[in-house]
Amino acid sequence: MARLTALVLSALLGLLAALSFPGGAEAASKRIVVSIAEQRLYAYDGGQLVISAPVTTGRPEMPTPRGTFAVRRKSSPHLFTSPFPVGHPFYYAPVSSTYALQFLPLYYLHDAPWRASFGPGTNTWHVDDWGRRRTGSLGCVNVPTGPMARLFHWASIGTPVIIQ
Repeated sequence: MARLTALVLSALLGLLAALSFPGGAEAASKRIVVSIAEQRLYAYDGGQLVISAPVTTGRPEMPTPRGTFAVRRKSSPHLFTSPFPVGHPFYYAPVSSTYALQFLPLYYLHDAPWRASFGPGTNTWHVDDWGRRRTGSLGCVNVPTGPMARLFHWASIGTPVIIQ
């Protein structure tokens, strides 16, 4: 009887996970954690770390939102166009990335081939590895292309994105 109860409970938990996350039970066992303090991304499958990478998050005047979200959309390639008009201090010309995971409208985890440096200190003014004066993103989470490619193929729609 105890074994039957355990099997029924396991099946119900699996069904609940599938209903709770748009990507189903697979998305429920995965999670992406971004540490703004560490400027690092961690991807877990169950309790196992599967991807770890340095990142660049939003600059102080355009911070990356904190909270628990979910991958809403995957796109490859992705063309980013500025939501700000030409002449606005945050305007940027259209730019492409190869891999993008949307977690909120206008906010993505994405590769940033225009960025030479990632990790601590890159979300504020710094001199990058190419000798250019740079600052953080406009709120997106920039990830080096290699780890972002792995993350893009690993993550499902509905995978939780926890930004702390």
